Amino acid sequence: MPGFVPPPGMGQNPAMGNVPPPPGYAPPVAAAPEPAPPPDLRRDPFAAQQAAVAANLAAFYGGGALPGDAAAVKDAAMGKPKPWALIGGGVAVALVMFGVGHGCGSIAVSRNAYNETTDQAVRVRDEVEKIQKKVAEVGQIMGPFVKTLRNDREAPDIASIKKLEAVDFKEPEITRNVFHTNYASFDPPVVQGLFEYYNGVTVLARQVNDHATKTLKDREALDKYAKSAATRDKTLGVILDYSQAVPQATLVDIGGVLCPDPTKTDCPAAEAKLRFRTSLGGEYQARPVKGPNAQALVFAIGPTELQKSMLASDPNALAYKDYVRRTAAILESLGRTTATEKPLVEGLKKRAGEAKLFTLF
Repeated sequence: MPGFVPPPGMGQNPAMGNVPPPPGYAPPVAAAPEPAPPPDLRRDPFAAQQAAVAANLAAFYGGGALPGDAAAVKDAAMGKPKPWALIGGGVAVALVMFGVGHGCGSIAVSRNAYNETTDQAVRVRDEVEKIQKKVAEVGQIMGPFVKTLRNDREAPDIASIKKLEAVDFKEPEITRNVFHTNYASFDPPVVQGLFEYYNGVTVLARQVNDHATKTLKDREALDKYAKSAATRDKTLGVILDYSQAVPQATLVDIGGVLCPDPTKTDCPAAEAKLRFRTSLGGEYQARPVKGPNAQALVFAIGPTELQKSMLASDPNALAYKDYVRRTAAILESLGRTTATEKPLVEGLKKRAGEAKLFTLF
């Protein structure tokens, strides 16, 4: 028909060609969808209202997609490929960066710890060198006291004891210098030597201070004991008396050896005689030391500690023995401490002289 415009889609059916529809023809209308069953108000009391609103909107928009319906978007999203490769690559890069950062941080921490230990080694080295000077000063003062151990007649040198007291030898600060030091980069012999040295110096300091204090307090008793050495050095002997029903021995004071040649004192025992007396103010007599008749002989008694104590009968002996014991203990501690000093100081100087490591942090 002239002026007829076919509706969209007409004339595209190859079986009908471009034949126009007959007059009065109306395209078939799609059957209306069957109404949905009424909602169960027992389960959802608002379902009826929501269904009515949805039906009105559907009629207004001609059955198309309602505004705000995300079904199409959801369907499109479900068909979109997931970027797993990109995510995996990002995670891998992040792990690599974390590993690099962690490694750099660990290296920086290790270098900082090493440099801090170097500073600690310098401090400990300086402290040990100061202690070493004190130990050397004590050793110089105590050197002459060695003769006290060889001869118990030596009176204490009070002037030296006062010098020992003036040294002001204090116990080292172990908590700060030993227990607060990182020994991870120290040589094991240095660490062992350091603990032994500080322990030895602590013991030595206590011994020195105790010895100086007690010696000055016991000064008078020590002097008296030293002056009584002449009495303790007497040689005693016995003579036998068979004139009694029960033979007896008499204690005598030996006054020396007599030989046929008055200028000699080392003649053979068969020729020698001993001078003796039975009282300190009495006259000396002489008897042989060897012969067939025991009653005519004099027998010398060998000196013993018991004999010295009995002869001295001096309460000051206890003070002197304690003085000798303290002296021996100090000299022993000095020997151990000085033996540890040399390798320890060398090891500390080596560690303290190490160059510090470069670090950015």
